[in-house]
Amino acid sequence: MSDLLLLKCAVDAYANLKSRYLADYELVSKIRDIARTGSISCEDLVNFVYVLREMSKLANDLRKELDGVMNILEGICCVQYVTQHADTPEKAEPIRAMLATGSPTCRLNIRMPKLRTEPELYYSVMAFFGVSREAIDSNTIKAYWPGLCDAVTQLAEQGKALPPGLDEDRTYPTYSLTVRAQQNLDELARTMTERRQEIVRRHEQEGLNEWKQECMNLLSKKGKKQDGEERS
Repeated sequence: MSDLLLLKCAVDAYANLKSRYLADYELVSKIRDIARTGSISCEDLVNFVYVLREMSKLANDLRKELDGVMNILEGICCVQYVTQHADTPEKAEPIRAMLATGSPTCRLNIRMPKLRTEPELYYSVMAFFGVSREAIDSNTIKAYWPGLCDAVTQLAEQGKALPPGLDEDRTYPTYSLTVRAQQNLDELARTMTERRQEIVRRHEQEGLNEWKQECMNLLSKKGKKQDGEERS
């Protein structure tokens, strides 16, 4: 299956899921409103709870799978992007696709030395960023992991050395992909559905016309045959 056909299937799946979501949301809301009137028996309430629980499991399983596959695709996209622009990172631009624009980013995460088990390494890293041993020992300042990761990422982007105590074994890249829509997915799905229906109707009409013509041909041949028999 080609990439384009697979994408078409994904858009179709989105449209089907959106339609199913709206219908199911309306149904579940109706069940809630009727239940609040007190008109549903305890037996039927138990039945509803059971069905809704199973629906929730399915929806949650699907959400987990969607998130998992999405994260895998993001990672693959970012790695390919970084590899393609490894020699000329300054020329890297957002990925402009048909449906959306993607902006990959790479961030260095760190395994920060622990003050309790690796105090000297911890002091070295903090000293690099201007934090004294006294401020650490007095519990005035503590390491803020997200901020340290941002700072280390900036150092790497600028080609500067990492802080002492943070060698390559203590850093690892993480990738993220910011996606901005270029086309409205609902409008695209609606256009695709309308186009498909138009093609089906046209083919149905063409098939009907062909069938009519075939019937006329058969009748014409039969009429000619009867004509010949009568003359003979």
